[in-house]
Amino acid sequence: MNIMGILGLLILLGAISLKIAGKVKIKLMIAGLVAGIVLVTLSGALFYAEAGYQYMVQYPTGKQVHVSKPGYNLKLWGDVLPFKNIITVRLTEDVDENSETATAGDNSVRVLFNDGVRAKISQSTRFKMPTNSDNFIKMARDFRTEANLITNSLIPISKEVIVNSARELGAQKYISGGGGVFENSIYEQMQNGIVMLTVKEETKIKEEETINPDTGEKRTIKSKPVIVTTIARKLNKDGSIKRKTHALVQYGIGVTQSTVEEVNFEPKFKKMIEQQRDATARANIEKQKAKEAEYAQKRIVAVGEKDKAAERAKMEKEQVTSLITAETAKKKEEFARDQAKIALETAEIEAKNVIVRAKADADARKLKMMADGALSLKLDTLKEMNKDWAEAMANNRMVPEIVVGGGGGKTPSSTDFMQLMTAMSAKQLGVDLGVK
Repeated sequence: MNIMGILGLLILLGAISLKIAGKVKIKLMIAGLVAGIVLVTLSGALFYAEAGYQYMVQYPTGKQVHVSKPGYNLKLWGDVLPFKNIITVRLTEDVDENSETATAGDNSVRVLFNDGVRAKISQSTRFKMPTNSDNFIKMARDFRTEANLITNSLIPISKEVIVNSARELGAQKYISGGGGVFENSIYEQMQNGIVMLTVKEETKIKEEETINPDTGEKRTIKSKPVIVTTIARKLNKDGSIKRKTHALVQYGIGVTQSTVEEVNFEPKFKKMIEQQRDATARANIEKQKAKEAEYAQKRIVAVGEKDKAAERAKMEKEQVTSLITAETAKKKEEFARDQAKIALETAEIEAKNVIVRAKADADARKLKMMADGALSLKLDTLKEMNKDWAEAMANNRMVPEIVVGGGGGKTPSSTDFMQLMTAMSAKQLGVDLGVK
């Protein structure tokens, strides 16, 4: 009974109690009885639909209607079956008292990946109830309550889809970045139906060829037989994926969110992963060291190349300097030779000019001498001779002890001597001085 019915009953009981106690008049009692009866009657005819819920109402006549509008709605003393619009199913190892699917213990999903690794999956899915009236009424009629729907359909379907998705994927692939593929597979199979799979097992023997280093003989080594399991999706004749339809598809229940919360692998696989992680870490460290060594070597080579380039540049500079010096010296020598050549040519020209002038002077003197009998030259010569005799007489005294001539005549003087010498010179030169 809803609040309205409870309130009506309280009014009826209150009116009767007050009348028996004699505290109210008959009219007030009758009004109270009428109000109570009306409220009780309305409580059976109406119900309050809460927001976030959908209802199936079954009237006493057997008619079933879908109610999704919040507020008061008719039920006409029929049955009302409520369902949340969004139902969350959470399958986990932890107990969650706030979850609609809370259990007293571990409710996670046990799976076996296709490489033989076992794990427990914690996963949550949000389901949206159908809004189509026919689908909703069919679902409500089949399951009767929300709890039945969760227990008998949503949880089993979720587990089957998770197990089926794990069969298509290897644990190694999952931890190597295949988590998104796993989650997408779960979401897709929730919406469209469970994929039908085929399992094929093959026994393979791995062969490896080796060469004997001493003889060079080839030898094939066979390993132990290994069973390889291949899982593939079944296909219809038209090439589409073959699926098994579940209740979600049949009733139009949608999936708004599917999240894999945790994958708890078995201990031996965890240990192997830790070993692989350690090995990978060591390998990465070695790679880093190798890269550092390679970079160091490249740096040394680069420094060496830099030094070589600097030395080469220095030597090239010295070579250029030497070449420039040699070329400069060569050009200086060439310039000196050119200057010497010019000087020689100038000297030759000057010598020729001197010869020409000397010849001209000689020719002139010859002509002059031919014209006056070389009188000028003779006079100049005579002048120079007299000058020389005069200088000689100035430096040598004529002593009285020297006697020139004989007899009783007079003694000759230096003047007489000079006159005599001048006459002799003039005679030798052929110059007539007019002296008798």
